[in-house]
Amino acid sequence: MMNRELHTGAFIKIYAKGMQGKGWAEIPKESIPQKALEKIEKP
Repeated sequence: MMNRELHTGAFIKIYAKGMQGKGWAEIPKESIPQKALEKIEKP
């Protein structure tokens, strides 16, 4: 397990495929589709 803080303003993208294909990456806000971003930021 890894414990790490995200950079300010960064989001995390999780890749999960099958049993062994797990990973993650930091992505900027601009990489998130508009419709998904609206759901994330909804109060």
